[in-house]
Amino acid sequence: MRASEVGYWDNNFKSLDKNMVTDNVWKRQQLLKKLLTHDFIGSSVLEIGVGFGTVAFIFQRLYLSTLKYVGTDVSHKVCEFLRNGHGIDMVHTDITKLPKIEPDGFDYIIALDVLEHINPKDRELGYDEMYDSLSDGGLILINNPLDESNHDGEFDYGLDDKGIANMCGDRFELSIKAPYSVKCKQRVCNYEWIEMRKI
Repeated sequence: MRASEVGYWDNNFKSLDKNMVTDNVWKRQQLLKKLLTHDFIGSSVLEIGVGFGTVAFIFQRLYLSTLKYVGTDVSHKVCEFLRNGHGIDMVHTDITKLPKIEPDGFDYIIALDVLEHINPKDRELGYDEMYDSLSDGGLILINNPLDESNHDGEFDYGLDDKGIANMCGDRFELSIKAPYSVKCKQRVCNYEWIEMRKI
């Protein structure tokens, strides 16, 4: 994990110091609709790049103790905020050192608006880590922004069709890749929802 990445994302989440969460609620609403088409009861979930913790909060309240949820983030602030303030199981790490669970791995990996921030030098190792952390036949659920980002270019590399194909390789089978748009404030934001199954 690069110190520059930790510093950037800690700064990006400085509003957590004031217990203020700002996010695109229109997008989050659509993401929750997509996530809730899956049956998470009794499953295990690893979320990569938890951010403000929207999924963690909802899963904690909705599923109570019926699922095993572990979140990861490169930001110390995010991990401390969610772990200490809300009792959410958090691991301070990046995609190159993902947590594992015994005996079979996680049933789901969730990565919402995060894979485009993975340094290209870390992607192959990160994809291998995702493979190793996921159970046989497990699902990866991805939200991929298609519009230009507001993030610093040093920490935003995009994830195009070639990158998605590289991610699949002989690890994952692409089952859904569907573009969608969300009206947010005074503009339209474009994304694609991706689902992959471990093979």
